[in-house]
Amino acid sequence: VFACTSWEESIPVLEGAMILLVNLAATTPSCHPLLLPLVLDVCVPIIEHPKSTDYARGNMILLLANLSMTQQQELRDMRVADPLLRLLLQG
Repeated sequence: VFACTSWEESIPVLEGAMILLVNLAATTPSCHPLLLPLVLDVCVPIIEHPKSTDYARGNMILLLANLSMTQQQELRDMRVADPLLRLLLQG
């Protein structure tokens, strides 16, 4: 990802990493606190980026859903619902 020069180049690498994170969060709730720092640095920017694919956004939403099973208050404190609502309202 770090060697990629454009958003389009980084998407395949990011999507592979996203699947790993989604599966990790789904199968290992004890890792949820370790994944929380990625929410604001990775999940929200992917959800908000205009060139993100529906696939990438869907995986980030799935990751957030998995994290919400154990980290509800932390996600509320991060105001993660705001970018999700903006995405919904954009159509």
